Amino acid sequence: MTRTDEQSRQYHRVKNTLSYVTVAMDVALLTLWIATGASAGLAAAARVFSKSVWLSTAVYLAIFQAVMTAVHFPFDFFTGYQWEHRYGLSTQTFPQWLKDEAKKAFFSFLLVLVFVEMIYFFLRRFPFWWWAWAAGFWLLVTVFLSRIMPQVIVPLFYKYVPVEDAALKERVQALFKACAVGFRDVYAIKMSEKTRKANAFICGLGRSRRVILSDTLLANFSLPQIEAVVAHELGHHKEKHILKIIAVNTAGAFLAFLCVHAALSWGVARFGFQGLDDIGGFPLLLLMLLVFGLAGAPFSNALSRHFEYEADRFSLALTRDKGAFISMLKQLGDLNLAETDPHWFNEMMFHDHPPLSKRIRFAQNFQDHS
Repeated sequence: MTRTDEQSRQYHRVKNTLSYVTVAMDVALLTLWIATGASAGLAAAARVFSKSVWLSTAVYLAIFQAVMTAVHFPFDFFTGYQWEHRYGLSTQTFPQWLKDEAKKAFFSFLLVLVFVEMIYFFLRRFPFWWWAWAAGFWLLVTVFLSRIMPQVIVPLFYKYVPVEDAALKERVQALFKACAVGFRDVYAIKMSEKTRKANAFICGLGRSRRVILSDTLLANFSLPQIEAVVAHELGHHKEKHILKIIAVNTAGAFLAFLCVHAALSWGVARFGFQGLDDIGGFPLLLLMLLVFGLAGAPFSNALSRHFEYEADRFSLALTRDKGAFISMLKQLGDLNLAETDPHWFNEMMFHDHPPLSKRIRFAQNFQDHS
């Protein structure tokens, strides 16, 4: 199906608008949780339910997340289901989509529960240095998730299927061998059960590293085009982009939690919390992280776009097939309904990849000097 630029603009215009609305709504909701005393009241009720600080924190989080999930549900339903179907991108039925959303919510709650329980443990145990411990724990969680993603997280949402194309596997293996990068194997996932979009990525660290190709990519792209995609993903690993992003994000986490420490210290006196470790202050903690994330988004996205250009350059130099790379970008953009020329502000705030038009021009102007 050939997409028009107008279709792409309409598709992304609504999604971008709703992204801004959702952010504004989250700021308002978190502010209301604090200002109305609803959070303090919920925290008090959770403490009545259990004298165990661990259990009362879990009760608070369960109710808090249930409320936030319910408020977000209409937006998630529209953007994730209705809008995707309107433009012929989703292949899921509503029950299938709802099942995936339930799994995301459950897995998200488990992660948040572990992380928040540890943050408030650090607040109780190290009230002056908790923010440093929290940032360090965030780093451990990030590395842990990277390790388990191929074996645990991906199978929660996608079925692995064998790659039957021996020629493709040989060319992928040759790419990795040429770059002296080890990996476990090439796998395919059945994205066609959920979407018509195509994707490819390399996940895992060390021995768990796997090349993951969507069946939609295998079905719609030529062998040279798929090789260009894999070479791009290989470029991220060869250039150590994942480690660099983790390092930058960890530094950002230290700064973010330090700012949160200052905000919580102010909020204890302003809103009558029992102390820094009062779970009633959790919305304030989230609000500060949200504000910090918005402030840092232009910088993190700019860094990510820089890394994408580096990966594009790596792919072009490794495959030496500019035609296949450019045709791959155009076909991928058409299949995924990519936004060719987004507004500069939307690009700054939302795009961790360069716009399609800029990537194509970059490839057209690329000259291999090796």
